[in-house]
Amino acid sequence: MKKTLGIAAAALIAGASLFAEGLSVNGFIRSGISINPKGETVKTDTWLPGDYFGGGSRLRLNIKYDGDKGGATFRYQKDGSFASSDWFNAGNIKWAMGYAKFLDGKIIAEAGKLVDTYTSTGGWEDGTFGDNAGAGIGARVVISPVEGLFITASASDLYLEKYKAADDEVKDRDAKEGDLKFNEKLFGFTAKYANDAFFVTGGVHLAKSYYASFGLTAVDNLTLVVEAFINDTADVDDPETKLYPWVEYTGIENLTLAALGAITIVDGSTSIAIVPAVSYALTDVISLAAESTITIPDTDEVEDTYAVITPSVTFAASKKASATVFASLSTDTDQKKHSFGAGVKYAF
Repeated sequence: MKKTLGIAAAALIAGASLFAEGLSVNGFIRSGISINPKGETVKTDTWLPGDYFGGGSRLRLNIKYDGDKGGATFRYQKDGSFASSDWFNAGNIKWAMGYAKFLDGKIIAEAGKLVDTYTSTGGWEDGTFGDNAGAGIGARVVISPVEGLFITASASDLYLEKYKAADDEVKDRDAKEGDLKFNEKLFGFTAKYANDAFFVTGGVHLAKSYYASFGLTAVDNLTLVVEAFINDTADVDDPETKLYPWVEYTGIENLTLAALGAITIVDGSTSIAIVPAVSYALTDVISLAAESTITIPDTDEVEDTYAVITPSVTFAASKKASATVFASLSTDTDQKKHSFGAGVKYAF
C-alpha cells in the first residue's frame, strides 16, 4: 500500500510539473553488480568503484518549486543495494524545506529539514556543519546585503541532545524523555562571498563545529577549491580536522584531468588519500576513464600505503542513459580486494 501511494504521489507531482511554472522534477537511478572472484562474492551496492567518477547504487528524486515570493525544495535518496527494505527510512529524506523571500530576495526565511543552498563550501564535499550538506530540522534566516554576499543564522536540532529518563528535568516533569534540550547547541552562523574571480565561505556552530573554504573561479575550465571541516562536538571523542583539496581541468576537448585529496587529522595522527583521475571521450558513445585512490595511513598504524586502480569504459545510449564496465585492482589485496563488474545509470 505504501509503495502504491508513493508511486501515485510521484506520478502526480511529475504530471503537475508539466503545467506549473517554476516547478521542476528530476533525478536519476544507478545500480550495478561487482564480483570478487577470489572471495567468491557478489555485491549489488556499487554502481561504479572509485572515489572520483564512481559511487554506490542510488535512487535520487529532486522536487523544487521556486517562485517570486518563495518556494520549496525536497530530496529523496535511497543509497546502497536496492534489495534492502529501508525504502521508507526517514534518513532517505535528505531535505524538505519551504522558504519565503522578502525585499526582492535580500532576506529569505527557511524552515523544515534544511539544506544550505547559499553558504556551503562549494567544493568536492560541498558541505556545511557535520561534513555534509544537511543542516538539521529547524529554521534559518539568509541575508544578502550586497551582491555576492550571503550571511545566515540558523536554529536546528543538528547537534541537540535529548533528555533521558534519569535527567532531573524529566523526574520533575518539566520535560519528557526524548525532548530536545534547549542550549547554545541550537545555533549556527555562516557566510559566503563570491565574485567572478574567487569565493570564500565560513561557518561557526556553537556546538563546536566549524568549516571554511576557498575557491578560484577566475580561470575558465579550471576548478580549484580547498575545504576544511573541524568537528569538536560531543559526537566525537577527539577533535577531527578534515581537508579536501580539489582540482579539475576540462579545457582540452573531450579530456578531463583531476585530482582530489582527503587529509584527516585526529589527535595528532594524519591519514591521507590522494585520488588522481582522467577521462577521455573517444566518441559521443564511448568514453574511457581511469582513477586511483592512493591511501597513506598514519605512520603509527600497521597498514602500508596502497593504491586501488579503477579503469572503466562507458557506453552512452543517450544523454540520459549509459552503461559502464569496470575493474577495480588493488596493490594490496589484504586491505582491498580485486573486483570487476558493470553498472547502468539513467537520469530523468
